[in-house]
Amino acid sequence: MRSPDDPLPPGRSTRAYAVITISLIVLGVALIAYFKPQLPNLLPVPPAPPPLFVTSSQFVDPSTGWMAAGHLSSITAASLYRTRDGGRHWRPLIPDLSVSQIQFFDRRSGIVLAPGRLEVTTDGGDTWAARPTPNHDLEPINGLRQTISFITPDEGWSLTVGPDLGDITHAQSAWIDHTTDGGRTWQQIASVTPGSDRSSGLSLFGVKAGIIFGSRTVGWIKGSDRSPQFLYVTSDGGHHWRFAHWTYGHSLATNEWMAGLDGVVAATEVQVSIPRVHTAVYVSHDGGLDWTAAPTPEAAGPAFDPLGVLDAQHWWLATGSTMWRTADAGRTWSERSAALPGGLSFYSLTPVSEQVVWAVASRAYPPDKRGERLFRSSDGGATWKAVQAP
Repeated sequence: MRSPDDPLPPGRSTRAYAVITISLIVLGVALIAYFKPQLPNLLPVPPAPPPLFVTSSQFVDPSTGWMAAGHLSSITAASLYRTRDGGRHWRPLIPDLSVSQIQFFDRRSGIVLAPGRLEVTTDGGDTWAARPTPNHDLEPINGLRQTISFITPDEGWSLTVGPDLGDITHAQSAWIDHTTDGGRTWQQIASVTPGSDRSSGLSLFGVKAGIIFGSRTVGWIKGSDRSPQFLYVTSDGGHHWRFAHWTYGHSLATNEWMAGLDGVVAATEVQVSIPRVHTAVYVSHDGGLDWTAAPTPEAAGPAFDPLGVLDAQHWWLATGSTMWRTADAGRTWSERSAALPGGLSFYSLTPVSEQVVWAVASRAYPPDKRGERLFRSSDGGATWKAVQAP
């Protein structure tokens, strides 16, 4: 018989040590699991990404679109992205580019506006060619502001606005340039500067905010002079301009649509003395010279924003997270209550078909959660699905 003091045989000794080792490991794991809430987190937690902002976007069909987006921590360094699968994946195209406008004509041909230049692509954004925009001896850092409008990949217009004139309130120089070769060359066709008018019909007074053309001959320039808002129209390709018959006191929003002689805009009237804010949709069928108010849903209230326009008949408008849709130019409306996450409101609407609508929703408060998110609807705005942004 083996004495208690005798050593274990080699085989049994190895097995015993193995059992003891395994038992200690199991006990250690159990203790870690039990005390885990009280142990400090030794692994660094990656910070949440900064809030997103979207400077410009365009979609040419339900699957294909481009977006200039960045983060509020570096608002001047927006990058350009492309999706070809409805927003499930985004490919970066041009990093750290301050894009102010995106204009694509199909899945391949497009133009983006960056400070002092155009970036032009013929393959959907895989490759780009830089072409300078007219600067009229001004630099972007000195107050140059520019907008473009192209009706084809070759033909377009540029509105260049100089800095506010120091001794005249709400006065700006402005130049209109025209290109027929995709921005390789530009021809100045109208201007207004101190001491020079060129008989274009433009006034030195007033802030010129943007240009849009619906055909080779018909276009608009919108702007303001203190509280009155104005709209210039042209019928000769931008050589001469005149004031439209516009409702005094109504401010043109950024939601405008134009095709040929037809136009749709949202406009807001702010009456400080009452106080009262009233938004309306206006329609023109003569290139923007005359405008009439279209019916809007009574339930939308006196103020709504934004407006999304697919064509002369199909529009969407929103208040907060509630949306309405019309298929007959405002004569009848159907309500589409969108279930957006708490605190988000519609900021922009971009319909690409009667069923597919893209939207940017924003949150302003609280400050640490402000930012924007991208959404997509496949049923005309009845339901919305969040899209993973780049």
